[in-house]
Amino acid sequence: MRSSTVSLAAMLAASIGVGCHSYPRSAGIESYDLTEGYRFNDLALDSDSVRNSNGLFVVLAFSGGGTRAAALSYGVLESLRSVRLPIDPTTGLPCRRTCPPGADTIALVDEVDVISSVSGGSFAAGYYALRGREIFTDTTAFKTAFLYYPAQRDLLGNLVFKPGNWKYLGSRVELAAKQWGSLFGDATFADLRRGSRPYLILNSTDILTGGRFEFTQEQFDLFCGDLSAFPLRRAVAASSAFPGLLTPMTLDSYAGRCGYTDPLWFGQALGDAVANYELFRRARQMESYRDTSRRYLHVMDGGVADNLGVRALLQSLEQEQVPNVEVPGADQPIEGGWSLLTMINRGAANRATGGLVFPDNPPIDDIVVIVVNARTNTAKAWGESPTPPNPLAAINASAGIPIGRLSWESMDLLRQYGFNAGLNQDGRPGFYGFEVAFENISDLDERSFFENLGTNFQLSRFEVDCLIDRGGRLLRESSSLTELEPRGFGEFVRDVLGGEITDGEAPESTCTERGAKEAGGDPTHVIDVGLHYSFATETRRAVRLEDRVGLSLRIARPSGWGALFSIGPRDFDVTGPLAGTTLEMGDFRLWAWTAGLGYTVRKGRVDVTPGVTVGYAFGDFEIEDDLRQRVGQELGLFDFAIEAPGSLIAQAELHTWLNLTSAFALTGFAQYMYAEPHLDIVGDRTVFAGSLVASGLRLGVGLGFRVY
Repeated sequence: MRSSTVSLAAMLAASIGVGCHSYPRSAGIESYDLTEGYRFNDLALDSDSVRNSNGLFVVLAFSGGGTRAAALSYGVLESLRSVRLPIDPTTGLPCRRTCPPGADTIALVDEVDVISSVSGGSFAAGYYALRGREIFTDTTAFKTAFLYYPAQRDLLGNLVFKPGNWKYLGSRVELAAKQWGSLFGDATFADLRRGSRPYLILNSTDILTGGRFEFTQEQFDLFCGDLSAFPLRRAVAASSAFPGLLTPMTLDSYAGRCGYTDPLWFGQALGDAVANYELFRRARQMESYRDTSRRYLHVMDGGVADNLGVRALLQSLEQEQVPNVEVPGADQPIEGGWSLLTMINRGAANRATGGLVFPDNPPIDDIVVIVVNARTNTAKAWGESPTPPNPLAAINASAGIPIGRLSWESMDLLRQYGFNAGLNQDGRPGFYGFEVAFENISDLDERSFFENLGTNFQLSRFEVDCLIDRGGRLLRESSSLTELEPRGFGEFVRDVLGGEITDGEAPESTCTERGAKEAGGDPTHVIDVGLHYSFATETRRAVRLEDRVGLSLRIARPSGWGALFSIGPRDFDVTGPLAGTTLEMGDFRLWAWTAGLGYTVRKGRVDVTPGVTVGYAFGDFEIEDDLRQRVGQELGLFDFAIEAPGSLIAQAELHTWLNLTSAFALTGFAQYMYAEPHLDIVGDRTVFAGSLVASGLRLGVGLGFRVY
């Protein structure tokens, strides 16, 4: 899909109904303990195969945007693997420009300390945090079960075609979490705690407060929740729970049961909004989670609160306040959170005192922030017409505009931080920020291709490969955002890190609309809507079928079984015997709702779908004036009642779709209809009573629109 039409798909999904709400209960903790749970301070710097230094602190922020964001983020990870840093043979740590000739090297990706992600970016972040370098293999589940897999097809199919899942209509996010088990299995945050850096922050949105909700133990401590027992697949599903398409995720609150202790800074921040409003707002949100009357939390797509994943980093850079508890006899309180500002200041104190003040906090030499921004800019023709956007488009814009403005504000704050904090100066850490964004593509055709990719979980292989390639290209072509004199990424790697980029020159890009058409590839549609006009021919003498407009909905796989739905009138004229003659009695309208199965076969641009549907039609009969006069004249009957109850209806169908573009198609169908509606015209005597046989062949043509 080229245009971002997920909002329409969301409304269609929501219209299915709320159903029953069924969700797995989340666990609580018995006691508040800052030494337990998934916390930044508890993660090992080194793994069995990788040694991470604290002096080079690397933070990645992966934005939302479905498979588009996941593939772009993966491309950046893959590119970071090609950045090689020389290491000291004694310590095994990066030694910058002081390394001896021929020194061994490590990859910059192994120096990543924190990944903060939202929505689609959470798939790449979560998988890398759990599986590490396995993500780069061709047979990894991240590629075979997600990037190159029609995940959205299965999300919809598991809901529509499996009756056992219908109980999840009111908690569709849990169906998504179940499907993401193909990526994460049954891994929980306890599995991440047993590993090493990077520290993973999966961001979602609390629909009660509107604030950012992160899946960290510090967040869970507030309502006495146990993150260690929480499945990673559910956290990723919550982070990517697009409103409407997926329901918010429900978490259980155990507030007040674990002996939670307010951090030392909490009381002062809550009592003084003037001194530090940002800290005051943070304290107010924390207070809402400690409310014992709040038994449940409902969280949804993190893009609503922060679509870049940058806010967690900004908070860490601007605030030293972390969860802490004083311990009798201890020199320092126990801390449970992470603050990059604290690490910077303590490192500076160590550098000044030879490591005497904070011996467990080595100095940070350089901070590298890479923001992967998969934001699109779908072309809109609103400015070319005096007619305002339709209500659906206006609703979509009302959600997208604030998200876009918040993203711009976040990037601006990040750009200004280094200057305001006095970094990139002698004796202070270097601060280098880079942004990977489609708007930085100079070629207009290529930029248009990427900016019009859909926000969904099903892209063609060509589109995914383009995104992976472009993620690496955009990183290599980016320039630092946080220096007075910006330098290119390659120059930064050489001059600051003392490393080199080892991958060769990439071939000329063919990532354009034309390139996509030439490449062909798997179709990406899931739902097609058709508006058609039908021509009918009756096969029974008693009825004459009329021509009418109707609406059809096809949920189809490119080749395989799918669902067919339709709604519209089935009109016919009724004739009947009266006083020895055959009269035109009136018009019988059946408002039909049908559903069934169809099998789609695709050849080139043509889809052919034979199928069978059944349903129910609501009846309505409008009597002819001639019949009223004849009944009055011949029978002396002027007052009578008409009853036209509904009827079951069955149809054999053959649909053909000629795909003109990625969004529009010409449609045609042939349909044999059969129904037996009942009609009663009764006063003090019966004028007519009996079942009618309405059957006939309907032929239709129309225009189809691909929803996604």
